[in-house]
Amino acid sequence: RNSSETFQKFFRDFSEILPRLLKHSPSRCKNIIKGCSLL
Repeated sequence: RNSSETFQKFFRDFSEILPRLLKHSPSRCKNIIKGCSLL
C-alpha cells in the first residue's frame, strides 16, 4: 500500500473537516493540528 496515497486521502478528508472544527472549537482544532504535527 502506498503511504503517500493514504496521506493524501487523509489530508483531503482533514481539509474538509477543518472548517467545521474551526467553527465549533478553535482551541480543539489547535490541539488536533498539534497532534498532526507530532505524527
